[in-house]
Amino acid sequence: MEGSFTSDDWCRFAASDGDMVHVDLQLRFLQNGGELKVHDNYQGHIQAWVSSSHSDHKAYNLQANPEPRIEIVAGSQFNYQFLAGRNV
Repeated sequence: MEGSFTSDDWCRFAASDGDMVHVDLQLRFLQNGGELKVHDNYQGHIQAWVSSSHSDHKAYNLQANPEPRIEIVAGSQFNYQFLAGRNV
């Protein structure tokens, strides 16, 4: 997926109990301070975090309800691309 960062970029997605998600973020966006976080609910516990100082690409044992969310945090670049796959 790709986008242009606004004040608060969130992507909600469906998951089944116990699902695993693998995420990755565009290198240029990452090198310019961008981050991607997978939350198990709203702004709750961070399950996966990809940034210049975190390389945890996998979120394990997600729950179906509430639906997990991907948060995009911009650095100095506002256009981004990311990849997410379930149970891969």
